This record gives sequence, structure tokens and C-alpha cells, in this order.
Amino acid sequence: MHIPTIDREEAIIHFRQLLELESPLRILRLVGAPKMGKTHLLTKVFRRIAEQQAAHCTVIDLRNPQQTITTHLHNTCSQIGYCHFPTFDRAYTEWLNRPQIQITGLRAIFANFSVRASSESFNTDHVIPHLTRCFVSDLQKLNARIVVLIFDQMDNVAPETQAWLMEVLLVQLQRLARVRVVVGGRTMPEALGSYAMYCRDYELAPVQKDSAYIDYCQKVGASLEEQSIRDVAKALLYAPGAFAEAVLVFCVPKDVPHG
Repeated sequence: MHIPTIDREEAIIHFRQLLELESPLRILRLVGAPKMGKTHLLTKVFRRIAEQQAAHCTVIDLRNPQQTITTHLHNTCSQIGYCHFPTFDRAYTEWLNRPQIQITGLRAIFANFSVRASSESFNTDHVIPHLTRCFVSDLQKLNARIVVLIFDQMDNVAPETQAWLMEVLLVQLQRLARVRVVVGGRTMPEALGSYAMYCRDYELAPVQKDSAYIDYCQKVGASLEEQSIRDVAKALLYAPGAFAEAVLVFCVPKDVPHG
């Protein structure tokens, strides 16, 4: 089933090119101001297209501050199927079951600061790179199908998570012929030289064609006069995401599927 969009055909073409096995493109970086429809494309449209082409597809929402790098890796494996990640599973289980340092009494007051620093250093300097290597090693063995990893809300992550994704994970993933990555955010750091040649940046701009909004309303069954559609689009500064949200909340019958 086709999921309606508001004049986002060009972005969809880029994504379909990304899925082509012979394409040199490995990474699509989707940027745009708020309410341009990034999340709709990433989590619904792109995911549906990938699944229709029998690709493994995961969508990781980076905006939750409670989600750590290890959690993102774990969630990615879970979405694809944990049975495909035995090396990562062993390493992740060992890390979860690692001995905990127990310090009590007066000694804890003086040792707390150094123990915390030591723990953080261990997590950053050893565990994250190790788990990432294990994840990529397992991913490399998934040769039967293309794997699509979609990361949404890049600009909302902690600096260390952004650095890990852009400077560690992508560096390793771009070597895998069957892995494709889509990263979405309002802004995007510059691509590293080691994988810049495999990247394509695409910016979602406002859509000022009234016909695009009229066509969208017809597809989703919105009961709006054409002049009202024009007025709403203009009032919302021709932001497709904001328009779609308003229409689906107020103008579309509840029993009409939107995709």
C-alpha cells in the first residue's frame, strides 16, 4: 500500500537508489527544518518501501535521552532479529553481567568520584568500540538481504552519541556492501572523508505548490474545499509535516486508513 506524501517524490527516488545493490550510494543524510516531514518519511514511507523490497529495516529514534549507545545497538539487533547477532549477544551479555564494584562506608565517600570516572572511562574507551565491532561483524554475515538502518532525530542526541554514530559506526558500516544507512535531522555534521564519497545529502524544503496539498487531501479522504486547503497550507508556511498533522487530526474520517 502506498503511503501518501506531500511532494516528496524526489526524496523517495533517492531512497530507492540507495536500495539498489549496485549503487555506490551507502548513506543518505536527510535534513530539513521542523515540520518538513522528515520523521514521516523515515519511519513510515522509507520503512514501507524497504520492507516491500524484502530488506531488513530498522528505525532507531535517537531523541530519548534515556537511550544509551548500547541500548541503540541492542534495539537495532532486536528489530532485525537477535538470532542474527550471536557475537554481539555474547559481548552484550558479558557486559551486562560484569562484576560491579561495591564500596561502602567512609571509603565510599572518598572513592565515589574516582570509581565513577573509571566506570565512565571503561564504558567509553572499551565497551562501546568493542560492542560496535561485534555488531558490525555480525551484520557483515547477513548476506542474503539488504539491511537498512534508519536513525531519526540526529540533532537531539548527546554529543557523544552523535560522535559515535558519525565517526565510529558509519566509518565501519560504509565498508559493508549490503548495508544502507539513512540519518535524519534538522542539521547534520559534515561527513567524514573516509565515507563522504558514499554519502548523499538531501534537504527537505517547504512545498509551495497548492496542487500537492490538494492531491494529498484527496488521497487521505480529507473533507476540505480546495480554497481551504490553499489557506491552511499558506497559514502553516507551506510546511508539509504541519499540514499533514492538521489535516489528519481534524479533517479525515477515523475509519479512513492513512498508511
